[in-house]
Amino acid sequence: MRAFFLFLALMAACCGSSLAAVPVLLIDVEPMVLPGNPPGYGPDFFAALGQETGLEFETRVQPAARVLAELRQGQQLGLLPEVDATLQRIAPVLDIDLMILPAAGVHAGKIADFSGLRVGRVRGGCVALLQLPEVNVYDVNTPDQGMRMLRAGRLDGFCSNSTVLGWQLKKSALRWRDFPPAVAIGKQNLWLMAGPDVQPAMLARLRAGVEVMVRKGRIKALHDKYHMGMDDK
Repeated sequence: MRAFFLFLALMAACCGSSLAAVPVLLIDVEPMVLPGNPPGYGPDFFAALGQETGLEFETRVQPAARVLAELRQGQQLGLLPEVDATLQRIAPVLDIDLMILPAAGVHAGKIADFSGLRVGRVRGGCVALLQLPEVNVYDVNTPDQGMRMLRAGRLDGFCSNSTVLGWQLKKSALRWRDFPPAVAIGKQNLWLMAGPDVQPAMLARLRAGVEVMVRKGRIKALHDKYHMGMDDK
């Protein structure tokens, strides 16, 4: 009997690491993460991915710049709208509409119309703004800060994706029609990304899990649950 328990202890010691939760970093922005129930797109996505892959995920929430910095250093996963050459692409998750919401009184039909104006973005996002040096790009730490500055007239426009902007409007009991028409500046993918040390076998397992989620309609269901686009929800 004693030998049996020793065998169990040895098995736990040698195999416990294989059962460890996969670390995940999520950007601290709504609706990627939410303070209540539902918990946000990120936690719901990885819960569904866990069901399809048999993996367990442990999520941490960090500002966007810190998420990118930590992902570059190891074996963690993340959902990122901007593709970074130092990270490993696993699979595109959904398409994102990138746009600028003008402040009251600002009328623009294309990105060039913001020349000479001050446009906010969450730090490191909306890379398309950098293609027009005449735009005065102002980095904010959170979408909440950007929307407050936009409503106060301290920004002429605020750049983000339609889902993030929609959630900000909802929180403030506002609608799209309370502002001048938003200016679409392009599309980008939200990617499931991995740090440089994540092994190929794990990448393949995760990629297969995302493919199953797509086939079952789980990706679309998540999008429909959290998308706050150009409607008046």
